[in-house]
Parts: sequence; C-alpha cells; structure tokens
Amino acid sequence: MTLAELQALSAFVAPSQAGALSPVLALVPLYAISSGKSIDSVYGMRATDAIDGIVDAIPGILTVEMQQAAAKVVGHLSAALDPHAIRAKMIASAIPKGA
Repeated sequence: MTLAELQALSAFVAPSQAGALSPVLALVPLYAISSGKSIDSVYGMRATDAIDGIVDAIPGILTVEMQQAAAKVVGHLSAALDPHAIRAKMIASAIPKGA
C-alpha cells in the first residue's frame, strides 16, 4: 500500500485514527525536498518506507532554525489574514476615489 492509498483509505476505514497520520503527512513536502524526491514520488512510496523515511528525517527537517523561521512567517500571516484588517481593506477599496 502506498502512502497516498493509506491516507485516502484511513479517512474512510478508520476516520478516528486518520488524524494520527496528520503530523507525518504534513512533513511530506519537507521530506521530499530534503531527500531529493518529488512530492508525488513520496506519496507513491510504500507507506511503511515513506513513514520510516519521514520519521528518520525529522531531526534534519525540523531544525531550530526552521522552527524560528516558521514562527516569523506565521506571525506575518496572522497579521495579514486578520479578518478586521481584510474587512478594512475591502471597505477602503469599495469607496470610490475622491468621494
């Protein structure tokens, strides 16, 4: 069974346990980059091989520097995606210039 098949089937067969795969599946793109594979090829790997590879790669993927960089990006995104800020921009753009 491939990782893609496991992801798809676990949502139907054992939805209460499908969430347990989320942390591993979230790392697929970073694992693909670090291992020189495409994301599609990681999803096409045998599930056990892909999960073992991802788990083994975690120390190199989730470095302190990566976590710090992610915190900065999330902080910026939080401000950019603030509903009040978005609403204010929408209202401002709806008002005709010079009105």
